[in-house]
Amino acid sequence: MSDMKYDAPVDIYVHYPVQGSSDSKIDLLSYDVESFEVEGGAVRKINLKSTEEKIIDNELEDARTHQNITLYLKSNKRDSTSKLIDLSKSGVANFTTNLLVKMYKKSERKLLRVCNLIAKSSFIEAPIPVGGTPPAMKIRLKLDRIELYRGVYNNGKFDEFTKK
Repeated sequence: MSDMKYDAPVDIYVHYPVQGSSDSKIDLLSYDVESFEVEGGAVRKINLKSTEEKIIDNELEDARTHQNITLYLKSNKRDSTSKLIDLSKSGVANFTTNLLVKMYKKSERKLLRVCNLIAKSSFIEAPIPVGGTPPAMKIRLKLDRIELYRGVYNNGKFDEFTKK
């Protein structure tokens, strides 16, 4: 059994124009990712409860190459996943997605590495609930202007942070 634990919060930043101004209002939606997959990639769904670091790295690289990602999100107390359905119906075409995959050593509860995918995003299709009770929310996103970073965490700070 692996001594690694993976955690993947995703933040979605929605920019709404302010009428009569060049400014925009920003709404933040935050969720935890249960699993993710990429269409055109290695045809696998990455379950964060039972995976390996190399598989996560490869799938995020596939997301950049194929410019899409499907996320399975847990609802939380702060942001109901129904807000994603509302967003898809609102006509907002683009928003920013920030997926941060954190890798921990379970036995020490110590953060070791992170992978961070940041992209301008839009819905490929409307979000849909899937699975058990409570259901996860499946969102399929088209990605554009993708940035992928990897960081090594050591002694309370990042020793190395590289843009790929």
